[in-house]
Amino acid sequence: MYRAFLVILASFVWLIGGGFAASAMHDPKDKSNLPDIVLWTLLIGFSILFLLGTALWAKAKGHHPIVGVVLGWLGPLGLLILAFLPDKTRAYREYDQSVARVP
Repeated sequence: MYRAFLVILASFVWLIGGGFAASAMHDPKDKSNLPDIVLWTLLIGFSILFLLGTALWAKAKGHHPIVGVVLGWLGPLGLLILAFLPDKTRAYREYDQSVARVP
């Protein structure tokens, strides 16, 4: 699950860091398309990393990765839903049952 969180964090670092880089290289007098290409690359890269992270998170919770991708398209609402999805992995069920047995 930590790998999923790291990929989601990396997507935001990619977007924010790239945004700073794109704004630093922006020159209003320059008529080239380079800033547009950089911004589209940032958005596409962010989307890929973010959806990969939500797919990994859903898989780590025992759900199909497509569930994570679909919830990733919902943005913050999808992250909230993904956070509250029940964990269906065997290790979590065993831990939950052992905690329930403690008097």
